[in-house]
Amino acid sequence: SSFAQQSSASLASSSSFSSAFASANSISAVGNVGYKLGLNVANALGIANAQALAASVSQAVSSVGVGASSNAYANAVSNAVGQLLAGQGVLNAANAGALASSFANAASAAPAVSVDGPVAVSGQVLPASLLTTLAPVVSSSGLASSTASARVSSLAQSIASAISSSGGTLSVPTFLNLLSSAGAQVTTSSTLNSSQVTSQVLLEGIAALLQVINGAQIRSVNLANAPNVQQALVSALAG
Repeated sequence: SSFAQQSSASLASSSSFSSAFASANSISAVGNVGYKLGLNVANALGIANAQALAASVSQAVSSVGVGASSNAYANAVSNAVGQLLAGQGVLNAANAGALASSFANAASAAPAVSVDGPVAVSGQVLPASLLTTLAPVVSSSGLASSTASARVSSLAQSIASAISSSGGTLSVPTFLNLLSSAGAQVTTSSTLNSSQVTSQVLLEGIAALLQVINGAQIRSVNLANAPNVQQALVSALAG
């Protein structure tokens, strides 16, 4: 696309872009550089769902590998960003040139990207290694997808219904059964590997629980009267 061609040429000629990837000596480090670069640029341009863009960039450059040329990384970044923005309806033929220029300028003006260290996401500082590992999971085809949103909403409804029917509690076996059903849906519709599917299912479970908690009208919590959920979870998973 014209966006990818123009932005790729600009990125490849940027010394800061080249040096950032030149310092990455592992796949994890390459993905980390890509994630930070994508996050910085998305925030600078005010692009919605900055984490999804950062994850797409991280996944794209990781697939290129370690020690590739600046052109290879620039092409990977530009194609990934172009596809995501087009999918969001932000990029079209009329604004491709202007958007490519803005993207390349933002990337060049972004703070220096280091290989290691934590990353601030929505005000929270998270380990860079964790973000790199989860990059494929939180991408636009993973946790950020519309199908994942639908599963989270459905799971939240099921959890709320289970709590209501049991008098205000949620047992570990019930939660695991609901999570297992969601997991089966992820497995059949995802291109992620088994460990990434596990991560996505757990994150969807957390999202659903938070949705239920935030939708409830909780006045007080007495943890002293709550059963030992950790031990119940261990027992259930141990069979």
